[in-house]
Amino acid sequence: MKFHLQLDYQKAERENALNLLHAGGLNPHGPVKIEMVWVAVQTCTAFALVETTDPKAMYELCSRWSDVGKVTVTPVLSASSI
Repeated sequence: MKFHLQLDYQKAERENALNLLHAGGLNPHGPVKIEMVWVAVQTCTAFALVETTDPKAMYELCSRWSDVGKVTVTPVLSASSI
């Protein structure tokens, strides 16, 4: 299944968030495939489209970000599959 991840962080955490991204903070962990990552630096938001069937692996990926900001995970379907 595919998921939309959104990380909202405070301006004071911008450098930490960018450093975590550059250090591989969204590198796949276990059976998680990262399809795309976007960062909206001015609005302090990062987005990712990921795919996995393993909830534990998803939790481990998201928990890396808990010190930086709030992570929201939303299951998504492509418009062509509806």
